[in-house]
Amino acid sequence: MDILGIDNVIFTVGDLNRAVVFYEKIGFPIKFRLDALDICVMSVGFELPGLILKRAEVAQAPLNPERARFWVEVPDTQKTLKELKEKGISLVREPLPLPTGLLVEVADPWGNVVGFTDHLSLPETGRKKEKVKVPKKKAARTKGKRRK
Repeated sequence: MDILGIDNVIFTVGDLNRAVVFYEKIGFPIKFRLDALDICVMSVGFELPGLILKRAEVAQAPLNPERARFWVEVPDTQKTLKELKEKGISLVREPLPLPTGLLVEVADPWGNVVGFTDHLSLPETGRKKEKVKVPKKKAARTKGKRRK
């Protein structure tokens, strides 16, 4: 089996509007929203996959550092930590040094954990800060007449 990469990450949330406000606050802008399906797709940096927030009947959960988690790479975790504190976002646990850099984790009201980590200790393992180029779709051909 060949795995090519991440397609999307899905978190269930009890209140879609409240979740969108939280995720925008921690740096995930809205990519698109489909209220008829109770989902909102949040952008994850320059990646094509997104973080899908799916409304479901789930109760709020306490902070639990042992839950599954979704980590994203940031240029500087210390700067991100400062921004999170300024916005009143609580950490799941104290910042954790990793071989690649520093990690901080936060959780939404339903217990979904998001980590922010940098690669300042091993910069050769980190991403370059550049946009991913999305291939353009070829123009659809019309039957019969050719366009000039």
